[in-house]
Amino acid sequence: MKNTLNESFNKWIKEIQSIEIKKKELNEKLQFYNMKLGSCKGVNYEVAKTSKTYNNGNGIILWLSKIEEVENKLKDLDDKFSNYNKFKSTLTNNEQFVLEGIINYITAINIALQMKV
Repeated sequence: MKNTLNESFNKWIKEIQSIEIKKKELNEKLQFYNMKLGSCKGVNYEVAKTSKTYNNGNGIILWLSKIEEVENKLKDLDDKFSNYNKFKSTLTNNEQFVLEGIINYITAINIALQMKV
């Protein structure tokens, strides 16, 4: 039973760590996509009447859809992370400190030193 609890706890810790990494990656993607969206030219209907090759706004639609996709993924991760925050709020300050240390890959010795135990 103890092994199963340790495995479940370790799996949960890895999931939280993974969520934090994915959130950072997705925020970087979102920044990039917003930059690309800002560099898109808008539709110019005057040019559209006179030219067969004009920017029909496909670039804008592409970047908007990518932004929406990333924002939806971020929302899903935030929902999962909120469960962690709810659990963390039930812990004492020392327990929260230890949990954050584990999640942030801080060694037990450094956690103890920081807690001045």
